[in-house]
Amino acid sequence: MNNLPGYERAQREWEDHEPEQGQRAGDFTAGERVLYVPNHAHGDRNHPDCERGVVTSTNRVNVFVRYGNGIHSQATSPEDLVRLGSSA
Repeated sequence: MNNLPGYERAQREWEDHEPEQGQRAGDFTAGERVLYVPNHAHGDRNHPDCERGVVTSTNRVNVFVRYGNGIHSQATSPEDLVRLGSSA
């Protein structure tokens, strides 16, 4: 635990925060194939920094995605994800 005053309360507020608009973490389900499109790609799905992955789980804020051949999932903002079709 952190000893900074108010840290635990601020952490709980951040964890309970839900995005105000756009996609939400609850819109995704485990097993879905997705494409991560970073903000600096400005929506360009062909940008070299885009990454394909598979949703492993969600919480109230983030979608956890296993990218490439990785063994660990990474928390990802749902607004940075695009669902991929079954043939992608």
